[in-house]
Amino acid sequence: APLGPLGRAALASQSSPAVADAAFAAGQGKLVGPLRGPLGWTILRVDAITARPGKSLDQARAEIAADLAAARRMVAAAEAAGLPLAVGHHRRHNPRIAAAKAMIAAGTLGQITAVQASFWVQKPNDYFATPWRRAVGAGPILTNLIHDIDLLRHLIGEIAEVRALTANPLRGHPVEETAAVLLRFANGALGTVSL
Repeated sequence: APLGPLGRAALASQSSPAVADAAFAAGQGKLVGPLRGPLGWTILRVDAITARPGKSLDQARAEIAADLAAARRMVAAAEAAGLPLAVGHHRRHNPRIAAAKAMIAAGTLGQITAVQASFWVQKPNDYFATPWRRAVGAGPILTNLIHDIDLLRHLIGEIAEVRALTANPLRGHPVEETAAVLLRFANGALGTVSL
């Protein structure tokens, strides 16, 4: 299935850093793979290459929103300039998610009263060689779970209450390694999340 235009980070989040590295090293029209990722094997074809000037994290750091007010200012500035502004919640655009959303909206599954989400992946030790990946805010809650929470909000509705526990028993970095989460949605449905 066509993935559409993707940057390296978006492709890495959908597959793996190795798949993204191979794809971005390939020429236009070239096949990449098969490569093993956390969800299985990947084969892809590079249909087009679009070069865009990028910024280092240091160059972009001041532009990254730390709170809702800053995010609103970013949106206003992008709209005023006629420029796109994106948050990487791409999973809700997957055809399978669209089909699930349609089934829920049509009542095919009945009233949703409980949901469960999980994201489990073994990240190798060298993944944490980059210092920011060991820091608070760079753990699986913000880098991985945020996508599952977006899908739950998209499919079930807004979340009204959250209770959670985190732990870092393996490597002892300040960032969490695992979490258990309880959710109450505004419509009364309950959810559990494990990562």
